[in-house]
Amino acid sequence: KVFVMFVVDKDGSVGDIKILRGIHPKLDKMVVDIINSSPLWKPGRLNSQDPVKVRYSITVIFNEEQ
Repeated sequence: KVFVMFVVDKDGSVGDIKILRGIHPKLDKMVVDIINSSPLWKPGRLNSQDPVKVRYSITVIFNEEQ
């Protein structure tokens, strides 16, 4: 499991990506690269109107198949 935190900006772009807990530098980099290359996200909304920055934390699970 790789625990990662990032910010979705007002325009839907992703930034400020941080690995909170990683398992291996190569896998951690893969998670960062995938989040960086993701399409634009929908920004958060304040009072259902104004877009705002939102911080997300997600867990990416890698399974080793034998």
